[in-house]
Amino acid sequence: MADAERAGAEAEAGRGDAESAAAEAGAVRGDAES
Repeated sequence: MADAERAGAEAEAGRGDAESAAAEAGAVRGDAES
């Protein structure tokens, strides 16, 4: 049970990392355009 909860938490953390990386890429793209 704890392993499943930990896996779920890690998946959420990974998703958050991907979202922040995408946000950073978008900011960099915006800088390049301006």
